[in-house]
Amino acid sequence: MNRSQKNEVNSAKMFSIVVAVLLLCHILPISLYIVLTIENVNYKELSFGTTLSVTVNSSINFLIYCACGKAFRRRFSELIADAFSKVKGVCNVRDLNNVLTTTSSGNNISNSDN
Repeated sequence: MNRSQKNEVNSAKMFSIVVAVLLLCHILPISLYIVLTIENVNYKELSFGTTLSVTVNSSINFLIYCACGKAFRRRFSELIADAFSKVKGVCNVRDLNNVLTTTSSGNNISNSDN
C-alpha cells in the first residue's frame, strides 16, 4: 500500500470513529426527544443530560482528531505556537513588569516617561 492509500485508510478509520461516537452521544437526546414529545412532558434533568451528551460528543471529537490525525496535530501545534507568538509580541513580559511596578508604586504610567 502506498502513502496515499494509507492516508485514505487512516482518514476512513477516523471518520468511522467520529460517526460512531456521534451516534452513541445522540441516541439518548433523540430518543428522549421522541418520548417526551409523545408524552408531552418536560424534565429539566433530562434536558441537562441531553445537552451534556452533545457537549461530550464535541469534546471527544477533538480528542479523536488529536489521537488519529498527524496532520491535525501538526497544524494545531502551528496555530497554537503562532497565537502565543502574537500574544508575546503584543504583551512582552518585561513591559508587563514595568507597568505593574509603575502602577503599584503609586505613579501613573504617563509619569514614568519623565
